[in-house]
Amino acid sequence: MYKQKLKDSLLTFIRAHSNSVIGAKAIGYLGTADVNKDTIISMLNMLTYDIKSGYFVSWLKQLLKRPDAGVGNTAPDFLGKDINGAAIRLSALKKRYVLIDFWASWCIPCRSLTPDLKEWYSRYHSRGLEIISIAVGEKDSTGWRKAIDDDKVNDWYQILDAESVRRQKYSVGPI
Repeated sequence: MYKQKLKDSLLTFIRAHSNSVIGAKAIGYLGTADVNKDTIISMLNMLTYDIKSGYFVSWLKQLLKRPDAGVGNTAPDFLGKDINGAAIRLSALKKRYVLIDFWASWCIPCRSLTPDLKEWYSRYHSRGLEIISIAVGEKDSTGWRKAIDDDKVNDWYQILDAESVRRQKYSVGPI
């Protein structure tokens, strides 16, 4: 019932704001209302040319081209090096629940989630939870290493992704 109301409200809003970036942003929320890809594509096609050619709509279109990597599906594999230089491959963590956290040392909202991550890791690691925090948008490792030390988050995997390759692989928008 709630999802149907959300879907109806979003579709009405998007139709009324097809010439606005706000209408395009609302399309991004359709996935939370269990709207299928065909409906999302038809909503994207309703947007005016200026809005369709923007970054956000391009990003959404790329996201729609990806095979579904939703809950319960196998996530795209990646390889990275942790803070000590050890290789970390996502696929090596089979039979574990893996939370992938994209963050940046300079991102205050990202770092404000650290207490929650610490609590979840403490509570659920023994039951199979692994966390891989992937720092993106860092010019070098100095700020990244300092943030890890300051926030005391050495318990789980920390990967520096200076080129944002992993962020792009998962279609995560810029931080």
